Amino acid sequence: MSLIEPKFLLGEAAIAAGLTPSTVRSWINKKQIALESDENRKEQSHRKVSVIETLRFALAGALTKQCLSVEQAWDIAIQHVNFDKDFRETYGWQEDDLEGAIDGHFQNKFLYISRHPELRGWKIQSFTPTQRGVIPVKIIEEYPAATIVNLTPLFQKTIRRLAEAEDPK
Repeated sequence: MSLIEPKFLLGEAAIAAGLTPSTVRSWINKKQIALESDENRKEQSHRKVSVIETLRFALAGALTKQCLSVEQAWDIAIQHVNFDKDFRETYGWQEDDLEGAIDGHFQNKFLYISRHPELRGWKIQSFTPTQRGVIPVKIIEEYPAATIVNLTPLFQKTIRRLAEAEDPK
């Protein structure tokens, strides 16, 4: 399964990400999110998206449920779901090695997202718990109010749904 090739219909991708197709279309139509796959889209063709964009939908959807705006959630998703060429070369992943990417980089990863009262914007930190479910104390002391998103099950569920859409039985 290619990470960057736009091959899933928008509706399939939205459902795989745990969202409704109308929700994602609304975000696009209101210009709350911009898709990389739209750059090469022909005017009357069906919109197709990549695995990466689908994972971004999943993360943005999870963050909007935690009271972040769609725009904030999409910015965070773009920052943290990025398998660009340099990133893939750094970790030695092949284009189609989605399982390796998820298991290698996102295994047991959490995003700790907080807003410091004296800073503008959001503080976003990726971490692996030191013990089962324990957040590093330094993070909590520095930025006390937070949303925590466990990326592993979120992304694994999304990938499983995409695989089912790609290869219906």
